[in-house]
Amino acid sequence: MTEIQVAHLRMQGTDFVFVPLSSAMARLQVVDQTSVLNELRTLSKSAGLSGEVVPVWQGSAGAAYVADPRHHAILSKSLRLDLIKSHLNKQLSATGASSTLVQLVHETRSTPTAAEMAIVDGLPRSARVRTLKNCIALSLKSARLNSSPEIAVEIFRNIAAIQSKRLRKMNQTETV
Repeated sequence: MTEIQVAHLRMQGTDFVFVPLSSAMARLQVVDQTSVLNELRTLSKSAGLSGEVVPVWQGSAGAAYVADPRHHAILSKSLRLDLIKSHLNKQLSATGASSTLVQLVHETRSTPTAAEMAIVDGLPRSARVRTLKNCIALSLKSARLNSSPEIAVEIFRNIAAIQSKRLRKMNQTETV
């Protein structure tokens, strides 16, 4: 069974169920994107979540999504993938999900961070990173965070979530 984390949010008086997916969604044919959307709508309804289901992924110029055109005015101005990922608050159980949906969900589960503890404890970074393909990296400086408390709160919340997930995974695999 595949578990899909979603953000069930209200924006400008409208309920949405945002589903973060892999950027591979952009490479699907429209008919396949529609199929994934319909599958997510069924799963969302089964979970008792009301609202417009919106698959979201990282596009070349920010968040990309599939949604009813009447919501584009709201979404095009305020939708950000980092915001959605930081507000994941519900889970869909996808027993018998299509292989396409399973792949799109599993590709989003990596935690591409390194040396994040240096921001927390102020010590030098102890990690080195080598990528297998071209990527975009963000370097954060603690002085920059000190001048932006709202951003710092979100980043520290994400660091805590990442560390919590890592610790839980270690505890689950630890043998006595």
